[in-house]
Amino acid sequence: MLAHLGALGLIIGACAPASPGSGSPTGGASATGGKTAASGGATGSGTGGDTGTGGSTGTGGDTGPGGLVGTGGETGSGGAVGTGGRGTGGGAGVGMATGGAGGQMGGGGGIGTGAACPAGLGLCDDFESYADATVPGGRWMSVRASAGSTLMVDSTKAYSGSKALHVTGKFPAGGINSAVISTKPGDAAFVGVTTSGFVRFMMYLGTFNQSGNTHGRIVRIGNDTTTSLSNPMAYGFDLHYKKPATFMIEKYNDVYFGNSVPELGKWVCWEYEVGPTTLNFWKDGQKLPTNAFSGNFMLTTLAVGFETYTALPEIEFWLDDVAFDGKKRIGCPAK
Repeated sequence: MLAHLGALGLIIGACAPASPGSGSPTGGASATGGKTAASGGATGSGTGGDTGTGGSTGTGGDTGPGGLVGTGGETGSGGAVGTGGRGTGGGAGVGMATGGAGGQMGGGGGIGTGAACPAGLGLCDDFESYADATVPGGRWMSVRASAGSTLMVDSTKAYSGSKALHVTGKFPAGGINSAVISTKPGDAAFVGVTTSGFVRFMMYLGTFNQSGNTHGRIVRIGNDTTTSLSNPMAYGFDLHYKKPATFMIEKYNDVYFGNSVPELGKWVCWEYEVGPTTLNFWKDGQKLPTNAFSGNFMLTTLAVGFETYTALPEIEFWLDDVAFDGKKRIGCPAK
């Protein structure tokens, strides 16, 4: 807790989380081509998430230095479990499991209420309120999921609590391949927010098999005018580009700021701040160098998961404690 995953990134450009609600969980809709279906819950109020649709094809980008660093795996154990009211199941996308119990809904605080999601954030999700093998619902909607990709909550690995958002994919060449969820239009985290904001998420990169050039997006924040997240004006956290790939912040399209070598087998805290004349990028609380910046995109949507505009034989990662706030830096959660 899927940018080419650019309210975490949790879409597609030319280049390619509000006070608790009161509904009881209901069963999510079945996914077309999905692997797993969540069972129905007790009847309650609320509405389901929307069905994702396709988007436009992105283009290539710049060369990033550095390589993958293999490190020892770590088990996340910090953070209290997020709790609270639940809404209805989220809608399912092709290749995704069906939506299970939704996250908290309403205005104000975030979805998770564990130690990693303190009160007062515009949006924060620790993924504790969803059943295993379901796609997050509530304030999230499924956008797109390609055949061969999965995006669902599971308990195999987590940084805080016991659950995280698990994303996998084997993406062939051609078109846009993705497994992405997004905040819904009009989400309370973005009310009054204009062109500045802060994103924070934990990421565990388990597998990254790169055969050639790679252009993929994991988190993006910006102004998406359609539910398919096509044609956005946004800022993404990308895995990019030529072998070996690096993590960079992208201002659509193909303008890149800073870079950092991906690390395998460990939890890493990533943060970035965007504004009209500001871009800051942090890894595990340490600020990274960036280029001179200018940008004036409206911030209305946060998307997370993975979308790629190039072939990628295999990628697997977990996201946890995804957060956005329009006024203040969030900082890394305690382990």
